[in-house]
Amino acid sequence: MREIKVINARIIGVKCDPENIHAEYCNDKIRTINSITFPDDYTIKLGEVYKFTNKSNLELYRIARIERAMKSKLYSYILYTSVFTQTAYYLMPLLGHNCNWWEWDNRFVNAYIDAEDYFSFDYCIFLMYRIYPEGDHCALENKLLSHDLIIDRYPIDKYHVMYVFKFNDQWKDDYITFINGQYSKYSENAKRRICDFHKPKKSGEGKSFIERVLDKDESLRRELEIKLGAGGYRCPIPLSSELDDTPDFRNSDVFLSGMGLYEFYYE
Repeated sequence: MREIKVINARIIGVKCDPENIHAEYCNDKIRTINSITFPDDYTIKLGEVYKFTNKSNLELYRIARIERAMKSKLYSYILYTSVFTQTAYYLMPLLGHNCNWWEWDNRFVNAYIDAEDYFSFDYCIFLMYRIYPEGDHCALENKLLSHDLIIDRYPIDKYHVMYVFKFNDQWKDDYITFINGQYSKYSENAKRRICDFHKPKKSGEGKSFIERVLDKDESLRRELEIKLGAGGYRCPIPLSSELDDTPDFRNSDVFLSGMGLYEFYYE
């Protein structure tokens, strides 16, 4: 028996005995899961679109990633409709407020530095949100449209809306720093905003991964060298290198037409 539950706009949980699920893997080094098949031969595959029930409504979701939920007690697999970009982690926070204000764990889908088929301006950021048939989207929309830096909004498909923001002069240097993937060279104001945006650190807790990246933490460098190495050997990371991936302007950090559900717009 399986149960599939929509957790938020990005994440869908799968409840089923993992021993009864057959996973097929892509032919790559990181063993990406390409599909999972249940005992009744129902299969969920990367890149395909499926109907799942969300608050009694059947809705469409395109699967962007499938992962085994090793740390979850509730779910055996997690399906992602979108995987956070570097733009979401390191640039979106410069818009201000915290992740809760932006409904990060609810209707927010992802952030992009550019969007295909959209004539964008310099220093822009694109935020994609999911529209739920049940629920007050107007309240969220009014909040987003009242933001000082918003310049546009447009529908992606039946289920998604894109909001476009343009950074003012205060953040232009930091915007270029992000484009270059030089997170440790952010201004102190930008670093503070990024840290404040993400879940606040409780007293006694150590630094978050993002904080360590911004600080070019030496202990993080050593951890990554071990992780990237093999057979107990370290893979040296130059001191000049940043400690997280640079933005991907050919793929994930740019919204491409195929990421939407255009073909199902009128369903």
